[in-house]
Amino acid sequence: MGAKTLLIERYGVLGGMLTLGHVSPLLGMTAKNPFVDDEMIGLLRGEEKAPIGRTRNGREVYYNHDAAKATLHNLVDKSGADVFLQTPVIGVTKDAGRLTGVVAATPRGPALVKAKVFIDATGDGNLSFLAGAPFEMGRPSDGRSQPVTLEFCIENVDDSRGLYAYGGSDPVKLPDGKPYRDLCREAHARGELPEFVTIVRLHPAALKGERNVNATQANGFDTLNPREIAAATLELQRQIPRVVAFLRNHVPGYENCRVKTSASTLGTRETRRIMGDYVLSDTDVEQGARFDDAVVHEAWFLIDIHNPSGGGQAEGRSRIPKSYDIPYRCLLPRGIEGLLTAGRCISGTHRAHASYRVMGIAMAMGQAAGIAAAHAVKKGVTPRQIPATQIRETLATLGVAL
Repeated sequence: MGAKTLLIERYGVLGGMLTLGHVSPLLGMTAKNPFVDDEMIGLLRGEEKAPIGRTRNGREVYYNHDAAKATLHNLVDKSGADVFLQTPVIGVTKDAGRLTGVVAATPRGPALVKAKVFIDATGDGNLSFLAGAPFEMGRPSDGRSQPVTLEFCIENVDDSRGLYAYGGSDPVKLPDGKPYRDLCREAHARGELPEFVTIVRLHPAALKGERNVNATQANGFDTLNPREIAAATLELQRQIPRVVAFLRNHVPGYENCRVKTSASTLGTRETRRIMGDYVLSDTDVEQGARFDDAVVHEAWFLIDIHNPSGGGQAEGRSRIPKSYDIPYRCLLPRGIEGLLTAGRCISGTHRAHASYRVMGIAMAMGQAAGIAAAHAVKKGVTPRQIPATQIRETLATLGVAL
């Protein structure tokens, strides 16, 4: 939209969970959105046109993690935006409740970056926290958050025999008719799998003979504490060989599999939820709420709460919601002007977050936040002063169904 834009990235490549986090497939859907459905997914699938699957998870988009690094950086470069890499944000400046700048830790030392509007897409809500926005963490009963994971990719799988398994409720069976989930549970009971690993999810990859594995799990770590980040990472790295050994020893087609690549950063499902002008509720997600100020329409993904205090799902299995809207108010942190949120750190409850936290929905939030920021800059006001109708009108001109 022509606004001068800087993307400040704490890692050395763009993409976060999509690249360094090795999270695959891309999950989460919304109503028609050409930016997500055509542009982003089209780019990520690459020239090979990696497959798109349909499971109980809804749409599953597969892609090459390494190729996505250059794909995303090229996309941002062509847009005209500036990029700072290897530059975490460590502080802020404010004036009368309005965010006026961020302190970024560059390789040359701290730098003050001033702007008219800021968007917090850090996942952990780091910028909003530094600005003093209120937040909540974990489930109401005990404050525990969903566990962390290191995803990895294996190769040398015999595709003619190697099964896929997208979750603990997947009815896939072994050649002898035994449910795969029972095999996983028995191996866990024998101590072959790590303490909290009761299912080994095996997703298709972009290339033949490969699988993306979502299985490792570490519970109870504070992933906002650098010492505990290191401890959780080490624990998960130690789990990977045990998961691979289970596959080699028990699952047909996986006898000769080996690790090709693994995540370079923790797969963190849940930390801060920044409280905004509206808190998306359990009921909103369960009953498919509609809002006049919706900037994401008909969001859909399972209420997927990985057990904070054990293996598997916190509620026995993931729950199926109705498609719901995300209102603009969820992107506006309480008490802070000049700031928007996008991604899993927006304003919502623990259970609602368990649905909207995935990448396909986060991309749609980011698009809305970017449009809101550009409107605010052009009009010389804060995002809170931009009517949602203006954001919705711009989204509509881009073909987004609202």
